[in-house]
Amino acid sequence: MVEFLGVIFALAYLLLAMVESRLCWIAAIISSVCYIEVFFSSQLYTESGLQLFFIVLSVQGLRRWNSSASDIPLVTRMSYQQHLTGCALCLVVSAALGTLLFFTTGAPFAFVDSALTVFSVYTTYLVTEKILENWLYWIGIDLIAAVLYLYKGLFLTAGLFFLYVILAAIGYLQWKRTELTLSDIS
Repeated sequence: MVEFLGVIFALAYLLLAMVESRLCWIAAIISSVCYIEVFFSSQLYTESGLQLFFIVLSVQGLRRWNSSASDIPLVTRMSYQQHLTGCALCLVVSAALGTLLFFTTGAPFAFVDSALTVFSVYTTYLVTEKILENWLYWIGIDLIAAVLYLYKGLFLTAGLFFLYVILAAIGYLQWKRTELTLSDIS
């Protein structure tokens, strides 16, 4: 039942984020609370801990998107150099966290779990700042996560993440249209 509720609110988060509704952050908080239990009981410890970061980032996103109209971020892009720097940092942190997790818990997917966690935190930050390419990161993250969750027997969650791959592609196209419309106005 907790996994089912997590799926419902996670799906609500994504659909609301696609249309840039600040309510997405409330749905994200509820989903994260549910998934703390789901992932912890499945020995996906960093995924469980990730939910705490999602809650913090969701509060930040809610505050950021609740600002006065002139302060709400517009959909923008990052440079390739910024992406390379962000990815390199994520890989280093993922390796360190994976090593720590492997040697302290013996978790069978410590490195994959850690990489998903670190890249998800980074990508959620990109969402709070309305960086267009966040959707491309999510496509890769969600595809890998779906396979992991399927293997761990979390079938509802795996199904959700396979759906996320499709919705992330749609979200990218939708935000890209918004970005083009906004740049045409300037």
